[in-house]
Amino acid sequence: MSWLPLSFGAPMVLWGLLALPVIWWLLRLTPPKPQTEIFPPLKILA
Repeated sequence: MSWLPLSFGAPMVLWGLLALPVIWWLLRLTPPKPQTEIFPPLKILA
């Protein structure tokens, strides 16, 4: 068991590694809000 010293030496790192799949799932569940872009011909007319 090579991961045993990691669990006792740095427990927060171990919990962080275990939380990565949950964080990835949450980011996939809530995509970012689309950005608004001004239509280029309106820039010329303004």
